[in-house]
Amino acid sequence: MTRKAVSLAVVAVALIAALVLGCAPQTPTTPTTPTTPTTPTTPTTPTTPSQPAVKPIEFKIQTSFDAANPAHVWGARMQDNITLASGGRLIFTPFTGGSIVPATKEMDAIDLGTVDGCFTCTMYNLDKWPEAGLFSARPTGLTAEGAPIWFDAYGTDFLNRMLEGYDVIAIPGVTPQPPEIWAHSNKELKTLADIKGLKMRTAGDGGEILTRMGASVVFMPGGELYEAMQRGVIDAFEYSNAAVDWPMAFHEVAKYQAFSATRAPSDPLVYYLKKSKFNALSPDLQAIIVNVCQSTTRQHQTTIDAGVLEAVGKFRAYGNVLYHLPKEIEMEITKVATQFYDERAATANPLYKEILASQRKFIADYIQMAGLNTPQG
Repeated sequence: MTRKAVSLAVVAVALIAALVLGCAPQTPTTPTTPTTPTTPTTPTTPTTPSQPAVKPIEFKIQTSFDAANPAHVWGARMQDNITLASGGRLIFTPFTGGSIVPATKEMDAIDLGTVDGCFTCTMYNLDKWPEAGLFSARPTGLTAEGAPIWFDAYGTDFLNRMLEGYDVIAIPGVTPQPPEIWAHSNKELKTLADIKGLKMRTAGDGGEILTRMGASVVFMPGGELYEAMQRGVIDAFEYSNAAVDWPMAFHEVAKYQAFSATRAPSDPLVYYLKKSKFNALSPDLQAIIVNVCQSTTRQHQTTIDAGVLEAVGKFRAYGNVLYHLPKEIEMEITKVATQFYDERAATANPLYKEILASQRKFIADYIQMAGLNTPQG
C-alpha cells in the first residue's frame, strides 16, 4: 500500500469515528461556575406496613332475669361497660333470662359453651351443688353490708372451689342487694298458722326451711309470678327487694308486703364466665373485666339501696299494706334455719362445713365490731 493510500485509510477511519461519536448521547459537563444552592429536600419517613385488624373476642352473656328487672338492666350495663373499656377488643352482648337457654339454667349452658357467662343468684343451682344455697339469700345469713366484705375476702374463692369440674369461673365483685321483701300476699301473715299450707314461691335454702314450717313451696322464674298470682296458682311469693319488685308490678297482684331480714338478709348477685375462655384472655383484658365487674356491681348496689327508699313510698302510695313480719314468725324461722344448717353441716361435705363456719364466724365478728362502733342510746 502506498503512503497516500495509508493516509486516506487513516482519514476514513477518523471520519467514521467522528460520525459514531456524533450520534452518541452527550454527557453533561460539570459547570465551571458555582450555581445557586437549592433547598434540601426533607427525607421521607418510611411507612410502617399496615397491620391486619384484630378480630374482637365475643361473649354472649345471659342474665337470669327479665328485661324489667333491675338485675338484668345492670347486668346488661356491665356488658356494655366491658365492651367500652376494652376499646372494642371485647364485645360482650347481654341477653335476658330465657333468651338462649331457660332462665336460671345458665351454668350448664356456660359449661357446654352455649353461652359464655351469666349474672345470677347462685342459689338457683342447688340441683348441682348443696353449697349453692349458702351464697344467696341464706336465712340468718350475711347482711347486705357484710356480704361484699365476706365475698371479697373469702366467698369468691369458696365459689370457685365449689365450681371445680365445671368450665365456669366466678368473677370477683358481687351486688349484695338489700334484704328481700319477706313475702307478697293477698292476706296478712299474722301468726304461724298463716304459714301452714301457704302456697308460696321461694327459692334456695329458704324454700326448704319454709317447707319445714308448713308452707307448700314451689319455684318458678320471676317473670311468671305476676300471672301465677293473678290466676291463684300461688298465695304468696318472694322475689327481691322493693326496688326490684316495684318495676315488676307486683303491687298490682298482691296487696300485702311483709318485711323482715330473717329470710333473706341479702341476695348477692354473682357474675360467672366460661373459665377456659376467660383464662385464654391476655392479662390486661382479664383486668378490664374484673375491674368493670367490681365497679358496676358497686354502682348497682348503691343505686338499689336508694331505689328501695323510693319504691317503699310507691308501694304505700299505691295503696299496698306494708308491715313488719310478726315476731312469732321471725323467731320460728330463725330457730328452724339454725337447726337446718346444723343438720346439713353434720352430714355435708368438707367444703360445705368450711363455708358455713366461715360465714358464721364472720357474722359474729361483724356484729361485735358494729356494736363497738354503734353510739350508745
